[in-house]
Amino acid sequence: MKCLYWDGNGFCIWQKRLEKGKFPWPESEESALDLSWREVSWLLKGIDFRKEHRLMDVSGLR
Repeated sequence: MKCLYWDGNGFCIWQKRLEKGKFPWPESEESALDLSWREVSWLLKGIDFRKEHRLMDVSGLR
């Protein structure tokens, strides 16, 4: 994945390659999304934010 962004003083390019697996990515351009920085962070961690995830019950933890 390559990201091009403006940091206020010039353009920056950033690249990440996964050792295993793939980034979750739209099937087609029609399903492309505008992402928030939070969603980009999840994407870079390999979290597919488009899918529903199970919530963990932490009520018994202290």
